[in-house]
Amino acid sequence: MIIYTKKIKHVIYLYIFIFLILFSQPIIAQGVYISEELFTIPWGNQPGELSTWWNEEPPEDWEGIIKPPGPVAVSSTGGFVIVDYDNLTRRLTKYSIDGTFVSVIDLKIAGLPFPSELSVADSGEVLFSKYNKLVLLDTSLQPSSTTILPSNITNIWPSNNGGFWCKYSIKTGNNELSRYMVEFNLDGSVSESQLLFAGQSDDPNRLNHRFITPLGQSKPRLEDMYGYKYIVKWIYGQGNILTKRSPSEVIVYEHTLNDDPDWQGVNDYFITWEGDFYTIHATSDGVILTKYDLHVDPVCIFKPVTLPPYTGPSPVAIEFDASQSHDDDNDPLTFHWDFDGDGIFDEPVDDAYTGPPDNPTHEYTVDYEGPVILKVTDDFQGECELGFLIMVDVV
Repeated sequence: MIIYTKKIKHVIYLYIFIFLILFSQPIIAQGVYISEELFTIPWGNQPGELSTWWNEEPPEDWEGIIKPPGPVAVSSTGGFVIVDYDNLTRRLTKYSIDGTFVSVIDLKIAGLPFPSELSVADSGEVLFSKYNKLVLLDTSLQPSSTTILPSNITNIWPSNNGGFWCKYSIKTGNNELSRYMVEFNLDGSVSESQLLFAGQSDDPNRLNHRFITPLGQSKPRLEDMYGYKYIVKWIYGQGNILTKRSPSEVIVYEHTLNDDPDWQGVNDYFITWEGDFYTIHATSDGVILTKYDLHVDPVCIFKPVTLPPYTGPSPVAIEFDASQSHDDDNDPLTFHWDFDGDGIFDEPVDDAYTGPPDNPTHEYTVDYEGPVILKVTDDFQGECELGFLIMVDVV
């Protein structure tokens, strides 16, 4: 009777196995949008802090209104810089990426204009503009060079080779006659590319892909160390959309930044070489730097290579194939197995196997009915799980 019952179970499990192979879809763990406030630098009156309206104690009826800062720029390795001012000073202050004060320059004393555009390179140099004047500061915020362009500069952002890009237009009234993209190198040399001539783009694809317009600024598409491309683009009726594409141009992540409370009031953003997204903005409480986690969870895919029924003398060996599991971020993956369904992975005896982690063979020495569970993790706390039902008869 027992043998008959087991045979019936084998038939049932065989049909379940065939159904799962033919019709089931892998469980895909979707990436989760996360933001984490790293630090807030309070307003104050000392170097390394930001000015208030007052150089001394404010009057008793003062309501805490803070004079808004000037431009803010952030870089993953060069830290960030911010311009603030009161009645006496025009300060440009530089911080490391962890919020530690680095250096400060009083632009008024140095005879430098108050910036309208601002950017910081990964190596720490700062470039800012006022009208058609470009001013380069070295890593200690000492003036390094000044360049005059034919017209007002509208945007500045870091280039991929350590320098900067900026652009300006030649206009007659409201009519734009020509547009130029300028590459500014850290040695002070400048090269120009004309993007628009007599109202016509010389390269429409380059114009469309090179420039985007978040927060009233323009930045190039950014690329991380794995070849994934990021772009923040303002879309009418939707807001600022952050899109991440694989090297083959497949969208792997998309998020409407305006839907997130942490995005409100953002002054600048930066995507690091590792693929992390930072924003910085000034509030009445101080300057806030926030890190966004854009990493997508892995996708678990596995199936038994050994076909049922799983019956025979001890040990009964079953081979599994999880080699199709993947991560759209191209992060390194680690495979964890639970062959006895107790929810504990990688037990030395119960979950032991031979072969590679993505193609293991486990030996059963006792009867087992239940799931085999695969968990795949990446280096950024991303994970996925997928289970598969089996029945093993050891005779």
